This record gives sequence, structure tokens and C-alpha cells, in this order.
Amino acid sequence: MTRLLALVAALALALGLALPVLAADGDVTPTGRVLFASGGELTVPAGEVADTVIVVDGHAEILGRVDAVVVLDGTAAVRSTTIESLLVIRGSATVTDSHVLGDIRTFDAQVSQVGVTLDGSQRGLETDLIALGWVIGIGALLIWLGVGLSALVSGLLVAALAGRQIRATAAIIRREPLRSAGAGLLGLILPPLVAAALAATIIGIPMALGVLLVAWPTLAFVGYIVAAVWVGEWVLERFRGRSEEPERPYLATIVGMVVMFVVGIVPLLTAVLSLLGLGAVVLAAWRTFRGGPVERAALHVSAAPMAS
Repeated sequence: MTRLLALVAALALALGLALPVLAADGDVTPTGRVLFASGGELTVPAGEVADTVIVVDGHAEILGRVDAVVVLDGTAAVRSTTIESLLVIRGSATVTDSHVLGDIRTFDAQVSQVGVTLDGSQRGLETDLIALGWVIGIGALLIWLGVGLSALVSGLLVAALAGRQIRATAAIIRREPLRSAGAGLLGLILPPLVAAALAATIIGIPMALGVLLVAWPTLAFVGYIVAAVWVGEWVLERFRGRSEEPERPYLATIVGMVVMFVVGIVPLLTAVLSLLGLGAVVLAAWRTFRGGPVERAALHVSAAPMAS
């Protein structure tokens, strides 16, 4: 299995090197030959031409014209010939009296040169990987910020359109945390089961897709907003105590969304909070559909005293 994975990795690397070479206008017509050596030896005699040579845990003697040479945990000797590029990963290579038209790249490897004409450059891939890590990290951070801002805008929109309902649902978490957690688990388990049952018939397939792709994600997102409002109100209470609150919980939504966004670094904590919010939504929906009395949340809103 390890050797197979190494072969796949080497092939991917070789293609990455070979494709630009094959696309370029070189002095040798591409042959389409790709030679492998895994755990053995490979020789390209003088006068022969190959596009790519891949060596995995083996040794290659390169005497003929090769475009891309890839050595993975092996060795290679390039002598008295012309190659386009050389990549060595956790191995070693010697290049003697040869012409390298492109670059020599290494990773945890050594390449010795004697009488070599190098048109490109020789450097380690470590610097490239670090730069790639920075790019991926910055991209992930931008995506994280974009998702967080989108969630914040959506939360404020929900607070504007259904402020009382969201606050009343969030209050269920405060009063019934265990029931909220249980209902949240049901909210995670039941929709896929319902969708599977609906998908058993051709007519039910569109409904199953609607449950999985629309209803379930929407329910989960509303639960996330409810959890954020609950967290926001809890934080505000701790800082300023119980005080008069506006009808629509804009501030609680902002504070809660920011807190949820920050604690998102710890996925388990975010998952627990979201589960509680989902459970509160499920309980509120069930009690509404059942036709029972609508419970009011403790809004902490005090009306101004009437003038006597």
C-alpha cells in the first residue's frame, strides 16, 4: 500500500513537471514514453528518448534524452545527456557533464553537479511549500471571515423579521437545556431517516431532496442563530445585568454571533451550542404545530410607567 501511494504521488508530481514541458516548443518531439522504476533499476540508454522517468525506492541511470526526471526515496545518475527538469524527494542524484534546460528541485534530498550547464535554477521545495501554506492559510482566513460576516448579516435579518420569536425560542435553552439537547439530537437524526423513507418511492425523491438540501440546513442555520442570540443575551446579562431590552435583539445577535465566530476555533463547543439552538427550534416548532399555548420568553423589557 505504501509503495502504491508513493507511485501515485510520484506520478502526480511527474505530470506537474512534464505537462509544461510537453506543452512547450522544445527541440525534441514528445514521445509519450513514461518509464517507472519501483524498488529496482531503470536505464535510459544513450540515444533513447523519454518524456518522463519516475523512480520510487530504486535507481535510474539516465544516459538518453529525458524531459522530466522524478526521484522519490531513491537515487539517479544523469550522465552526458540533456534533461528538461529534475525533481528529487528524500533521495539523491548526481548530474555529470549534462545540460539541464529547466530547474532542479529538491525536498529533503541532495543533488551533486559536475560539469553541468543549468539554464534554470536549483532550490529546495521547502520554501515553495511554506509560501503555499501561507497562501492556503490566508485564503482559509478570508473564507472564514466571509462566512462569519454572512452569518452575522443573516442573523440580523432574522432578528429584524422575527425578533420576538427568536428571543422566545432562545429562552427555551435557558429554561430547558436538557430537553433542548435531546430535541437537537432528534433534529440531527430524524431528517435523514425521513428523507430515506421518502426516497423509497419515485414520487418521494423530490421531497427527500427538499428535506436534505433545504429544510434540514435551514433548520440547522436557524438553530445556530437562536444559539447565538442566547449566548449574546447571556453575555450582556453578565456585563450589565438584567436591564431593559429593545424589542428586536440586534445587540444580542451581534455579540452572540461574534462569540460563536471566535469559539468556532473549538469545533466541539460550537457544535454543542448549535445543537442546543437546533433543539430549541425543534421544541418551539413542535409546540406550535401541536397547538399548545405559546410560551413567552423572559424578555426583560420594562414598560415606561404611565403618568398618573
